Amino acid sequence: MQIAINKKNKAFTIVEVLLALALMGLVAGLFAINFDVLLTSVSQKRPEKVLHEAICEARYQALQEHSLVYLTFDEQKHSFLIFKESSEHPLVTMSVQEGIRVSFEPIFPAEYKSGRFAESSHSEKPVDTIAFSPDGSSQAVIITLSQDNFSLKFKPDPLSCGMTSV
Repeated sequence: MQIAINKKNKAFTIVEVLLALALMGLVAGLFAINFDVLLTSVSQKRPEKVLHEAICEARYQALQEHSLVYLTFDEQKHSFLIFKESSEHPLVTMSVQEGIRVSFEPIFPAEYKSGRFAESSHSEKPVDTIAFSPDGSSQAVIITLSQDNFSLKFKPDPLSCGMTSV
């Protein structure tokens, strides 16, 4: 028994080739758009990560410069700024995404009463900066990061770069 092979059906038609190329172009275009969005979102660090890096950098700058260094947040520039005690220009600027608000609430030292330490109290008035001394220590604060209806509170360790959620 012999099978007849039709030689006309062995190749793709020009319409099939153009259709396959158009579909590949469409998929590549969608991937390129999504890839651009992915790269933009990956390049934006989470605000709490930027805060942690800013605290570590301020502590490092205070040790390196052997002087008082201040960490502040500029809402117009959406950035943490690190200043040396007697300088107008920041040593380091670290940007966060727009819409983030930052406040620093000082924590006063606990008082020793009746044979034990009383709970330390918070200030009613937020401060604009956190000071880092040349020995690497910093003032005790609670830092609030907020955006719209959402907020996170952190308490940096005054002697290290560690932070705990409050």
